[in-house]
Amino acid sequence: MIPSPEPSPVYYIIGDNKVVYSLGRVITDRPGFHSPDYLFPAGFKSSAILPSFVQPNTKVEYYQEVVDTGGPGPVFRITPADSVTSAVEDATSSTGAWVKMLQLISGGNSSEAPHTPDGPLLFGFREPEIRSLIEQLPGATECEGYLFNNAHHICVPQSLQNTVHEITDQTLFEHHLSWMTTNAPAPLPEPEPAPPGPVPTPHPHPHPH
Repeated sequence: MIPSPEPSPVYYIIGDNKVVYSLGRVITDRPGFHSPDYLFPAGFKSSAILPSFVQPNTKVEYYQEVVDTGGPGPVFRITPADSVTSAVEDATSSTGAWVKMLQLISGGNSSEAPHTPDGPLLFGFREPEIRSLIEQLPGATECEGYLFNNAHHICVPQSLQNTVHEITDQTLFEHHLSWMTTNAPAPLPEPEPAPPGPVPTPHPHPHPH
C-alpha cells in the first residue's frame, strides 16, 4: 500500500467519496494547464473512493494528481491506494486517465468496462466550490481563455451534486476518511461532554401550613 498524502492544513471532503488534499498552483505560461472550462493547477491532489479491484468488497482511495513534467500541459496520474504498481498516467485529459484505469480494472476487456467516466467530476474540478477555490489561487486571472464563473456551462446533474466540507483537524479528518472507506458510513465523533457543574445545595422542604 502506498502512503497517504502528507498532512494538509485543510482538507476538502466532497460528498462521501472524494477528498481534495491540495489545490496546487496555477501555471499561467503554458496553455495546456487550463481550458475555457477548467484550471488544472500543478500539484492538485485529490482522491476518489471507489471499490478496490485488488480486494473485493472493500473501498480504497484512488489518488489523483495533476503533474507538471515541464511540458506544454499536465499529466493526469491515478494511483490505487492498495496497488502502487497499477498507477496510470495520461497527458491528454483526466477522463483519459480514468479510461485507462477502468481498462486496467476490467483486465483490458473493453466489453466489461463501464461507460466513459467523467474525469473532471472524479478529480473534483466540476465541483462548484472547488472550482471557486481554484479561481482564487494566485495567477488564475492570467490564464487567457479561461471563463470565470462558467458554472452554467458545466452542468452537474442534481443527483451528482455534493456538499463540500472543509476540515482542518487531522484527527477528525482521519475519522471521516475511515468511514468513507467502509461500506456503511458512521457518524462523526460526539463532542466531549461538558464537565459537571457544582451540585446545588438542597433546600429543606417548607412545613405545610
